[in-house]
This record gives sequence, C-alpha cells and structure tokens, in this order.
Amino acid sequence: MNPILLKQRVSKWIDACQYLKSAEIKEQLSAQEWTAVEELSNLWNKNFTANGVKDL
Repeated sequence: MNPILLKQRVSKWIDACQYLKSAEIKEQLSAQEWTAVEELSNLWNKNFTANGVKDL
C-alpha cells in the first residue's frame, strides 16, 4: 500500500475513534455499540501477522 494513503487512513481512523469515544457521543451509544467501538480500538493496538493478530 502507498505509505501516503496508509498515513491518511490511519489519521482518519484515529480521528473517528476519538470522536466515538467523546463524552457526548458515548452517551448516545448503546452498550453493544460501545463494546464494538472498544473492541475495534483494542484490535488496532495489536500486531497483525500472516495468521491473524497477536498482542503487542
């Protein structure tokens, strides 16, 4: 993947996570939606390998 495009996508992902975790949005999410946001955030903090993901 082009490093410039990757950096843009990563920046957009970080911005989206910060937005979804903001206090005003968190209040509007159901427990299931909040769990999904947390799980996706946690997944982002793991290393990807050819066979899946592993903890840092």
